[in-house]
Amino acid sequence: MNRVPPIRCAIRAAFVVAVAFGIAPLAVLTAEPPDAAAAAREGLSPSEELTSFHLADSELEIELVAAEPVVASPVAIAWDADGRLFVAEMIGYPATENTCRIALLEDRDGDGSYERTSTFADNLSFVTSVMPYRGGLLATVAPDVLFLKDTDGDNQADVCRVEYTGFGTGSQQLRANSLHWGLDNWIYGANGRCDGDVRRPEAPVESAVSLRTRDFRFHPVSGTFQAIAGQSQFGQAHDDWGNRFLSWNTIPARQVIVDDRYLASASNRMFDVVIDLTEPGDVGRVFPVSLPPRQFNTEQANYYNALCGLTIYRGNQLGPCYAGGAFICESLTNLVTRRVLEPSGPAFIGRRAENERDREFLASTDSWFHPVNLANGPDGALYVVDFYREFVEHPIYVADEQIRNATDWRHGAERGRIWRIRKKGSAARQCQTRQHSRANANELVALLEHPVGWQRDSAQRLLVERQDANAVVPLQDLAMRSKSPLARLHALWTLEGLKALNETTLLTAIGDAHPGVRRHAVQLAESRIQASAKVADAVLALVNDADLSVRFQVTLTLGLTTIPQSPEAISALVDQANDPWTTFAALCASDRAAWPVLRQLLQRHEWNESVDVEQARFLEQMAMKLTTQPVASDIDDCLTWLASAPRSANSSARIAVLAGLSKELTGEQAERLLGVSTSPALQAEAAPSTRGIPALLRLAGRAATQVELDFQLRLQAIELLARFRTPVAESILLELLQAPHPSTVQAAAARSLAEWGDADCCRSVYRRWPQLGVAAREETIASALRTSAATTALLDAIDDETVLTSELPVAARIALAEVQDVALKQMVERLLTDTALVDRAAVVARYREAAQMSGDARLGAMHVQKHCLTCHSVLGVGGRVGPDLSSVGSRNSELLLVDILDPSRNVSADFLNYFVHTQQGKTFTGLIVAESADAITLLSANGERETIARRSIEELRSTGKSIMPDGIEEELSPQQLADVLAFLRRPDRALLPAAAKHDESNHPE
Repeated sequence: MNRVPPIRCAIRAAFVVAVAFGIAPLAVLTAEPPDAAAAAREGLSPSEELTSFHLADSELEIELVAAEPVVASPVAIAWDADGRLFVAEMIGYPATENTCRIALLEDRDGDGSYERTSTFADNLSFVTSVMPYRGGLLATVAPDVLFLKDTDGDNQADVCRVEYTGFGTGSQQLRANSLHWGLDNWIYGANGRCDGDVRRPEAPVESAVSLRTRDFRFHPVSGTFQAIAGQSQFGQAHDDWGNRFLSWNTIPARQVIVDDRYLASASNRMFDVVIDLTEPGDVGRVFPVSLPPRQFNTEQANYYNALCGLTIYRGNQLGPCYAGGAFICESLTNLVTRRVLEPSGPAFIGRRAENERDREFLASTDSWFHPVNLANGPDGALYVVDFYREFVEHPIYVADEQIRNATDWRHGAERGRIWRIRKKGSAARQCQTRQHSRANANELVALLEHPVGWQRDSAQRLLVERQDANAVVPLQDLAMRSKSPLARLHALWTLEGLKALNETTLLTAIGDAHPGVRRHAVQLAESRIQASAKVADAVLALVNDADLSVRFQVTLTLGLTTIPQSPEAISALVDQANDPWTTFAALCASDRAAWPVLRQLLQRHEWNESVDVEQARFLEQMAMKLTTQPVASDIDDCLTWLASAPRSANSSARIAVLAGLSKELTGEQAERLLGVSTSPALQAEAAPSTRGIPALLRLAGRAATQVELDFQLRLQAIELLARFRTPVAESILLELLQAPHPSTVQAAAARSLAEWGDADCCRSVYRRWPQLGVAAREETIASALRTSAATTALLDAIDDETVLTSELPVAARIALAEVQDVALKQMVERLLTDTALVDRAAVVARYREAAQMSGDARLGAMHVQKHCLTCHSVLGVGGRVGPDLSSVGSRNSELLLVDILDPSRNVSADFLNYFVHTQQGKTFTGLIVAESADAITLLSANGERETIARRSIEELRSTGKSIMPDGIEEELSPQQLADVLAFLRRPDRALLPAAAKHDESNHPE
């Protein structure tokens, strides 16, 4: 159900007129394959659809659970404590308000099929998820989360209460969804991409929590609502061990590695804590057995396109090899794909699961089969929610008005199916759960040892909702003595939810034999470690734990404490870290004690002098934190170390520390530090702690010009020199603009000079323009937009034709058109054509012939690489700023022209471009990809992230346009655009020069 803009940053649309065809199925069938033409017109009966399914594993079978008229247009399902099935039915999709409902299904004869239905709630506007809660139901019905309950036993909700309000009400398929109970007793939900400002209905508007680019959770006892790291589209899931996974339409699964509570400072938010779980070489292919959705041409769309409904399998009816796997619906191409999740420390790697790489876990030849969601059942089977109707697309994304108005988008809305997948030969399992709602505390505690995740979750939820003190003793016994690690884990969190986790139980868990239990026990210790020496000692004892994920959690947890042993423990964890996530955890953990941690590290001989690239980056980031530390003397202590440490030929450690320290210092401290480097008088009067600075700068100058040194270490030295702005630094930076220094070094020097904001320095760069490489020229132009002096120098260079207007990227032209200075604005208007003011409709009309022209895919691939891959990926190659282009070949060519030439016509809110002007006179542009109370993070068109503290922002405004700029027609002729379309219709990875470099980097010899 979830589609995003497919080309650059315009929203993609597709008109799906799919045609099914009969293929001999792999499973045992009960009916003849249906007529293809009839199936395309009116769909299939449930028994006919059954014959269309292909399961890659011949040991599995799929069976019908419910179908129309019992269910219609289902998008999400959930069972209550008594096994009754609630179904969110989006009958009004795509745009008919107040026609959706929640159905209550019952299997009264225990045969595994639901034969009785009641309308639990109706007249709803686009319900997207349901979750059992306190004898009733929570439902996401944007702008609200509703609580619904039947109090008189007639299977109809007579209580309807708004719990939270303010969720965005944009596209019906992109609203808040996926409510589910978390292991930590919070209720989690997916953003959906419509964002919102959420609050309790009785709370003042100013108390609302912004959901921009973030998911959410709320606590069932305290009512606290939080925005949390990561943004899911349609679907979100936790595995047995509480790891959180996110859904996106072109990425099978993503994972949140670090929770928000560990990201206290703005500097920590510079890092993306969400990763894509794709293995090297995954080019986004899917393998449908139905004909591709036919639009206005016959090209195939066999790539990630409408992925949704992510679920981690936590049952026991498929077989052990499926446990913990990620299952994802591809709703447009009529299939369910699967990924095996392999742990790698705190992160996972997602690998395509089926042995035959051209197969999918489940596929159908029926084009009406639209799996939109999945669920773990009480019986341990996997359930498939089939939004069975002709179209799954939303008309607002279809640019052609005639098609929008002429199509019956709700054709088949009265249909809908729910399917169950399990191992062949297993006894039919009824979904009835023997009235868990009436179970006593001992019975519910016993369920925590159940092999099925749904049963454990349901028991824990009921115990926490009841706050039943009778459960405490059996829970303690279970946590201490159960043979099941998962049972011990649930017992711990249930005790926590009952506010009854005692120190004895916690200490036992910290020493548990299973690393997963130990990891969660460390997390549970966070509220107790400060007050209990025993708990602190037990956590500190895990510094050398054999399991990387445990050490990772210990690092994060120590950052929330102020115990005296923390700095030494954190430095020891860094010293033995062999993964970037533990290093990042150490950065987060050092917010309160950066210098004590640094001092511990720098006392070690191997850290005292020469460090490698990763260590140097870590030292710089740690030194940056000193400026926000509560102990004022820490900076002086650090400077004393810099001055007194022996200075060998290789001083990368001290250069890194000084680089970080000087980057964040402000006010009098900065003046003192920077002044020592330029003033002999100040040097004579300087405190001993700062007298070593000039010598370190000389060493940095030597490192910057050292050709054989790693580029990242040279870059650090270059940025350090630029920060002190001495005549010697200027001389070195200007020297680096020339051969034999590579273009990447030239670019770093040009950027540093531009950011000085000194007119003479900026002009000096353009005097060396003929010697600059391509990367250096691009960086010079990009950096010129940061300060007015650099912008003036660029415009002067254009005026005297040192820089040709043809060398300006379209993005630079648009940015220049946004300058605020009146004099500069006049220069821009005189020198450049403002492409932003061009009639985009006229441009589209002028290029319409390109849609009909023959194109050369090889030439098109070159243009795509030059103009598109910075932001977009094609078959696994390119950037991640804009949507994936792998599957846009099935898009009508004329509509693609609109996407390319007029990208802002239908832009979605999360692809709007923002301008940020800082108090320091710098300008940044890009998408807002993260924000907190103290900082925002921009993602620029070239893929660079910039985190900016709110206190330094002078102006933040949206341009109202897509991050993809107008004006690509200045780069491409109609014939060249036809070549681009030819490549996009049938993208071939071999035609992209960047593919070979990408593959080489992912598969080194």
